[in-house]
Amino acid sequence: MKEENFKKSHNSIIAELFFGFQKTSLVCNKCGHIEGSYGIFNFLIFPLEKTYNSLNNMNNNFGNRYFSNNLYNQLNPLTNIQSRRGKKKLSLYDCFKEYFKPEMLCGENKIYCNSCKKLEDAMNKIEMYMAPHVLILILNRGKGNIFECEVDFPKLLDLKNFIKNSNSPKKYNLI
Repeated sequence: MKEENFKKSHNSIIAELFFGFQKTSLVCNKCGHIEGSYGIFNFLIFPLEKTYNSLNNMNNNFGNRYFSNNLYNQLNPLTNIQSRRGKKKLSLYDCFKEYFKPEMLCGENKIYCNSCKKLEDAMNKIEMYMAPHVLILILNRGKGNIFECEVDFPKLLDLKNFIKNSNSPKKYNLI
C-alpha cells in the first residue's frame, strides 16, 4: 500500500503517530528481477536469541580469521556480543542490523519469478521506508525457556542508517 493511499484511508492521529512503512524487495538470483511491495507496521519484534546466535556466529567466523576477538570488537563497536563478565549481551543496534539483514529464500522457500516464469532462489530484503513518530520495539526473549541476555540501548536511538526516506523521523528518545 502506498503512503498516499494509506493516509487517505486511515486519516487519524493514531495512524499518523504509530504507523510506519517498510519496503520488501524480492530479487531473483537467476535474472535479477525485482518485485517490491510496501506494507505498514506499528511495531518491530526483535528475537534476541536468533540475533545473538547470528551475530555470535558472524563474530566467530570473521573475528577468528582476520582479527583477535578483542580487536574485532574495537573495530566494530555496535557489535558487542560478550560483556566483560562473560554474560550474553547485545546492543539495540545489533537487533536492527539483524532485522534488516537480507535473507536467502531457497529450497522450499523459493519464489515464483515473473521474469523467469518459474520458482527460483531469491534474496528477501526489508527496508524501513518511513518510520513512525512513536516507534514501538518488542524484545522477544523466546517461549518456555526464556533467553537471558542483556540488551544495551542508548537514551537517544539514531536510525539514520536504517531509514530510507529523508522526511522520516530518524532519532528517538527511548523510554
